[in-house]
Amino acid sequence: MISNIRHIGIVVKDFERSLRFYKLIGFEESQRGQMKEPSDYIDKLSAGKNIKVTTIKLAAPDNSMIELLDYGDTTKVENRSLFTNGIAHFAVTVKDVEKVYERLVQEGIEFLSPPLISPNGFAKLAFCKAPEGTFIEIVQEL
Repeated sequence: MISNIRHIGIVVKDFERSLRFYKLIGFEESQRGQMKEPSDYIDKLSAGKNIKVTTIKLAAPDNSMIELLDYGDTTKVENRSLFTNGIAHFAVTVKDVEKVYERLVQEGIEFLSPPLISPNGFAKLAFCKAPEGTFIEIVQEL
């Protein structure tokens, strides 16, 4: 059985824009790689053909990781919603959701709503949309 979640992989279209966004919310670059290993390895692993991918692993303060993956021209753009099948979002905890909200809005990041207090009163949160379309839940525990 599993011992932990190793990382969450996020396919991006604009690598630098996505990297900037994730750094804005507090992730730090941990490992940058250009996976151009024998392309037959990646092709077999991904069931693709002539695949090249650039990756960056980013760590949160608790050492949980996300991995940004840029497949170049083979990336498929999909409009996602919170109701699309598959992983809908992931959540991060912050000290001050209002401060993070204001900072990200100034940077042009789209939010679904301003921060709201949960019905049980335990958290204040808001959903924003990362540049590649991934929804991020920004949560402040109250």
